[in-house]
Amino acid sequence: MNTIGDRIKELRKENKLTQQELGEKLGVHSNTISMYEKGNRKVSAEMANKLSEIFNVSVGYITKGEDNKKIKDNYTSLDESLLNDEKYLNLTLKNLLKDSTMVAFQDYKSWSVEDKKELLLILLDKK
Repeated sequence: MNTIGDRIKELRKENKLTQQELGEKLGVHSNTISMYEKGNRKVSAEMANKLSEIFNVSVGYITKGEDNKKIKDNYTSLDESLLNDEKYLNLTLKNLLKDSTMVAFQDYKSWSVEDKKELLLILLDKK
């Protein structure tokens, strides 16, 4: 079974980090990382968010093992002409906003194309 601890350990190793190094990035002791990985300590929402930022994965991947692991990597090469295509913007934003932490942006369909474009660029760190 792939647990949250398994995913943290997998991501840590993929990024060639020790428990000590990951702990320093998160502001916790390496023992805390060990406890997360072994399933002996619950990962808070705040910590899941920090982990997602460090590893550039969705919070949904950290917490639930959702398939969209490297969510931003799917959209790194943007075709500028598509940024004015509302269907493309809606589909891309829908995929990027699957994560429950993005609930504040769920009404994006009612936004203008310019606002959608702006949000997409911000989400992809292109702005």
